[in-house]
Amino acid sequence: MRIITTRRETQAIILAILAILAAILVIVFFTKSSPNSQEHKSAGGEWLEITTPMSLIHIGSNDSFAITEEGNRAAKLVYDAVAHKNLDSAKAASELYTQLIPKENYGGEYSTLQWFCDYFLASESQKKEFLKDKYVSSFFEFFSANDFTNLKDYLTLKYHLNKLEEQFTQADQERKALLEDTILFNNPRREEWEKTSKMMTFFPIKAGDKIADVGSGPGYFTFKFAEIVGDKGRVFAIDTVEKHLDYVNHVSQKYGIKNVETVLTQGDTLGVGENQIDVAFLCSLYHNIYGMDKEDDRHRFIDNIKKSLKKDGTLIIVDNAVVERGKLPYHGPYIAKQLIIGQLKYYGFRFVKDFASVPQRYVLIFKKM
Repeated sequence: MRIITTRRETQAIILAILAILAAILVIVFFTKSSPNSQEHKSAGGEWLEITTPMSLIHIGSNDSFAITEEGNRAAKLVYDAVAHKNLDSAKAASELYTQLIPKENYGGEYSTLQWFCDYFLASESQKKEFLKDKYVSSFFEFFSANDFTNLKDYLTLKYHLNKLEEQFTQADQERKALLEDTILFNNPRREEWEKTSKMMTFFPIKAGDKIADVGSGPGYFTFKFAEIVGDKGRVFAIDTVEKHLDYVNHVSQKYGIKNVETVLTQGDTLGVGENQIDVAFLCSLYHNIYGMDKEDDRHRFIDNIKKSLKKDGTLIIVDNAVVERGKLPYHGPYIAKQLIIGQLKYYGFRFVKDFASVPQRYVLIFKKM
């Protein structure tokens, strides 16, 4: 049978076909650009798949995960062990921390306090083993001086053992922060939860390099870097807290470490010259920069990092990933790494690669563009 169509019918058919093709193109476009499109995610990385109800960044306060009923009970036992040489309290505290660490351990603090308890319980020969590392020995000397004044003060201030926090002076708050940073940074058992040695094998650092340890605190990584870069290299320990840098200087002088230089800053500059640095290193710092800094302050800070780096300089960022609670013996501030990668792209850094020593702890490597 022969079908005869008019011009108007032909036009209608053509329009219908075009409409169908347009609909197909729209479906393909939105499928390709959807955040659920694996191709789009892997190619550009603009989409961040959300797999948890947790926030992508958490800053919190220093006390967010440490001031609990059981944490208080353990701290009181540690204080009794220190102040009254009570080994029963040391044993009870150590056993309690074994239970608490998988649930509440904030930044490794509990494992530090447990280390002190285990030291008190050790034999004389075992105590020598505890202190065989010179940096651990310096850490112990800092907290044990004058009958453990610094350790007792920390427990008193952190856990409000003799007065409420609102009764603390500004000097009390600053002293607590100083002691807490030292507890968290130079924890003798940091290696156990962070796998620091494994993590550092990923750092592109070599002999002769000049490194800016930005936010160095009491120098946990500063001295590790100093051993790697050797006599021809240099490590700048950069911090806003003068007493942290006093600690670094004391340890450097004590052990004759000559390739470490301390730099006190106001927080928005590095205090080193332009094009001087091979590697800039930030550990557990960027979540604060991303979540708390004003835009102008952040831009000035990152711009100063760029200026200090040499032409092909490297930026290393270590921070904490979004991990469901209860999976690891670390609870504290964190930030999804994709937020950092995305932001630094617009500040002129090219993302190179990443690595995780433990699921919660990641390393990001960038190159200055």
